[in-house]
Amino acid sequence: MPVCPARTECVQFDEIAHIYTVAGMQRPSVTQILKDAGLIDTTWYTDEARERGRAVHLTTQFLDEDDLDWDTVLSPYRGYVAAWERFKQESHFSISRDSEGKLLIEYILFQPASGYCGMLDRVGTIGMTEYLIDIKTGDPQDWHGYQLAAYSQCLPNPHSRKRMTVHLRANGSYSTREHTVAGFAYEWQVFAAAAVVWHAKHRRRNSHAYTGSAVSAA
Repeated sequence: MPVCPARTECVQFDEIAHIYTVAGMQRPSVTQILKDAGLIDTTWYTDEARERGRAVHLTTQFLDEDDLDWDTVLSPYRGYVAAWERFKQESHFSISRDSEGKLLIEYILFQPASGYCGMLDRVGTIGMTEYLIDIKTGDPQDWHGYQLAAYSQCLPNPHSRKRMTVHLRANGSYSTREHTVAGFAYEWQVFAAAAVVWHAKHRRRNSHAYTGSAVSAA
């Protein structure tokens, strides 16, 4: 089913600084809100892990856009990319497009009611079921459910698709974790509350930077 996230045409993303702006106003990202709330354990989030995640996401994007030269893939990351390719082949995952025909790969999102932005990894179908998928190069974590609930709320009919994390490994294997429909309401409530707190804290610090955003935990 084609999707068209709300008002993404006015979202600008600075890839180097990892900053989102909407109509010239800086907005927090989903992971920024989760980190600020203490919901992401950054103990093992090293520079190496960060670079691995960045490289694997970029390389799998090239793969899915049929623009990957395998000779350019660095040895430490080849297994992760091969794992994603294997997942797609074994699950018959097919990437969806938005209402303008753009593939839903590394797709920028904006949720105006709660005032945050994000970038989903993939939306696509397995059989007759549509999935919102996040690609991970680490172990499953509870906050992944909050993250995917936040992304879902940026899309039309947020309850209409399943949510899944695909965990890639260096040896070319992978595992999947589905985040249940039953858990969606709770996970969204947790994230929405974190977003309210984030905006409250930052309005207090800078009353001009975030004036006018409508924030709702409902």
